[in-house]
Amino acid sequence: MNSACVFSVAISAARRGLYLMIYHLFVLQTGRPLMKRWASIILCSCFMLQHEADAQTADVRINDLCSNVTMLDAQPLSSLTSGVRQEIRRALKSDILSIINDPGMGLDVKLQDVKLDAIRVTRRGEGDGLYVVHWGYSQFGVNGMVWIVEVKAHRATNLVTPTRLRNAGRAFGGWGMQIISHQRDRYPEIMFASKGYRQDGGVEAEAECVHKSETFYETMACPTDCIHNLNAR
Repeated sequence: MNSACVFSVAISAARRGLYLMIYHLFVLQTGRPLMKRWASIILCSCFMLQHEADAQTADVRINDLCSNVTMLDAQPLSSLTSGVRQEIRRALKSDILSIINDPGMGLDVKLQDVKLDAIRVTRRGEGDGLYVVHWGYSQFGVNGMVWIVEVKAHRATNLVTPTRLRNAGRAFGGWGMQIISHQRDRYPEIMFASKGYRQDGGVEAEAECVHKSETFYETMACPTDCIHNLNAR
């Protein structure tokens, strides 16, 4: 669920509370039976209309799933405060070096020249929160290296599971992302979009969905229609 959806849910709850408050203040306090009857009818109508609006909002959330993608290079790491930048680089240093030093990667780049991007997906105070960190490099092609880093009490930790062996540096990969669930506010479920190929050789977007399982983020099954919505953008 993206921020717009969270806002819609909050507005819906506020409206329901307002309906009940008005009923209590202006009807129950008067003690007039006729007014109570009409107010009850109006209140029921309001709740029915609100229910229809909530249903429409839910439909929008389902239709938007995996289609409202944010580019991973949308925000450079340099836009963050110095302390947060240093902690993120410290947390990823060994992983980035393992990629640079992997003979199979064939990279010609030094650690100090690696340019990172970082999108803050949750906030828990000044600088603290969860960041999706991206390393885009020409030799990677469209799909860059992607990490999920938690900054907490001025210390950063790479939350990508150490058992991930798809490539060096225990990184995910892709060019875009979308938060697909806020059921766990501090650690939302995230979809990473990447460039892939169909069986007939044509190009298509692929989706990899991840969630936090105990200590680290691991791959999970993507929601139904995720791939369809991603390619129908």
